[in-house]
Amino acid sequence: MSPTRTEATMRRMLVFFSLKPETDPKAYEEWARTVDIPEVNAFDSVASFTVHRCASTVGDKPSPHDYVEILDVSDPQAFDEDLVSDTMKALARDFAQYAEPPAFVWTEPL
Repeated sequence: MSPTRTEATMRRMLVFFSLKPETDPKAYEEWARTVDIPEVNAFDSVASFTVHRCASTVGDKPSPHDYVEILDVSDPQAFDEDLVSDTMKALARDFAQYAEPPAFVWTEPL
């Protein structure tokens, strides 16, 4: 079965990051819930954007990261344009106040 047009163009990005030592997790999470998540989900190029707290690894070891973002991009070309928008630049500036530099990972389905 071949993928639908949406499945063929959809891309998923995982963003792994930890908060800066001086960051209050409650302050970051409030900003994520009230600003980051709604604003990123408002981009037409984004099908879905969620943020997840990394609780532990299998075997209850500490996670190497505090959070992971899962970003499903429905229009990669439009997303490239959104990345340089004033809105995304402001979100990136705000994010940098809370978090260490993140690892951005594009994924590919098998």
